[in-house]
Amino acid sequence: MRFKDSIIAPLASSDTPTRATAWRVIRALLQTSSMALAVSLPAHGQGGTLQSITTQFASNNGQAGNMFDLKATRDVRVIALDGNLDTGAQTVEVYIISGGFQGQENNPGAWTLVGSGPVTGNGTDVVTPLPFALDIEVSAGQIMGFYVTTTATAINYTNGSGTEPAAQNQDMTLPQGIGLSYPFGTVFSPRVWNGTIYYYSTPGLAYCFGDGSGSICPCGNMGVGEEGCQNSLGRGGVLLPGGSASVALDNLSFTALGMPSSRPALLITGTTHANGGLGASFGDGFLCAGGSTVKLGVQITGMGGEASWGAGLLSSGGLQSGTSQFFQVLYRDSSAMSPCGMRFNGTNGVEIALLP
Repeated sequence: MRFKDSIIAPLASSDTPTRATAWRVIRALLQTSSMALAVSLPAHGQGGTLQSITTQFASNNGQAGNMFDLKATRDVRVIALDGNLDTGAQTVEVYIISGGFQGQENNPGAWTLVGSGPVTGNGTDVVTPLPFALDIEVSAGQIMGFYVTTTATAINYTNGSGTEPAAQNQDMTLPQGIGLSYPFGTVFSPRVWNGTIYYYSTPGLAYCFGDGSGSICPCGNMGVGEEGCQNSLGRGGVLLPGGSASVALDNLSFTALGMPSSRPALLITGTTHANGGLGASFGDGFLCAGGSTVKLGVQITGMGGEASWGAGLLSSGGLQSGTSQFFQVLYRDSSAMSPCGMRFNGTNGVEIALLP
């Protein structure tokens, strides 16, 4: 029989006070409107590919909850979590604090509640998706503290040792954390949170879609999801950012997909978004970037309709930190099959807040 950390029994020497099935649930969280979300999903798109990082599901201890830090090496947006919970009905709460949890373990007033709700735990060392969507931005170089807790003693975790991180990848590091009694109670250290973080790691936010969520495409040529208006291929162009928003690093990059092959594609940036972010009619699609615009280069699309722009864009465009820029790709379409006959179109837009 395995015992969990106790706030009554004598403490052991280490008790000093101080995945696959989840993707289906994540998609449902992002699409449903019937679930009571503790925080609203952003009105604009996430921008990028859904990724995840897992510590472990091999517990040997437990209590009500865990505190741990997320140290971001790239800009990330956390949207959901999995946990390691006891079987049965539980209530879960998630809190965050900028700068990390250390020194704030027993200070509830310093934390922000970002998600709470009932969940049916799947049992020890089995993935339990937490039943709410999150929208937590963590910039490159920032530390964000997380407190994932049940209102009972229903969290399973692993005793920590040494100083090695619980998990890390190219986007973030998750150091070992602590266990706590509920709420913000007795500390047990070190402890390793058992769970998965789902996130986007691109530096910007997508907006200005041709899917009917904003303006109507010029001749009813609607795209699907977070893409531009439909082109001669029957789909919309998509712009995806990469790298970081750091002006000093100057490694911001873009990839545009879903365009006709062997056509010129122009990357532009503006100082504001057009028509409040909904897009203004432009050719067969929308103009998403407005204000003072700068051309950042033309590429010829590949056989798959793709085009890419690499590092050096910020310096070549004379862009400065402390500003928000609005990026888009405008491209030529087939003269014979252009939906509205205008022979040019645009991707979605991407808004990026430039950092030092």
